[in-house]
Amino acid sequence: SFHVIEHISYDKVLFVFKEMYRTLESGGVLRIGVPDSGNAARAFVDNNFTWFERQFHNFPRAHKSIGGMLANFVLCVNEHKQLFDFSFMQELLQQAGFSEIVQKVAFATDYPDVYNNAVLDKEYESTPELPHTLVVEVKK
Repeated sequence: SFHVIEHISYDKVLFVFKEMYRTLESGGVLRIGVPDSGNAARAFVDNNFTWFERQFHNFPRAHKSIGGMLANFVLCVNEHKQLFDFSFMQELLQQAGFSEIVQKVAFATDYPDVYNNAVLDKEYESTPELPHTLVVEVKK
């Protein structure tokens, strides 16, 4: 699931993760990608316009200020219902029952038989040193 979970309201996210855990076969894996709010906060505090300008100066609304670009990334005109950094994602996944939770980067996986190049090539990351997308792999 890439760039979907952040559109689910807080009161339903844990339910969705629990359903993922319940329906996944033992030994099954999931790869989840969401906007990385932790890295957005770092870029904002560091006044890193470049991090935001590559994608978020005009989407979904045109902004020249770093605050406007942060709003684009975090809120996406109120489309995003949830913010995630690794600690919060891990907390919710653990509450859902997952114990093997690993933070990954775009294009890298511990499960190449499941997430081969046909899948990984669809991922996008313009700043691998400070990723826009938080990627997590979990195993049941």
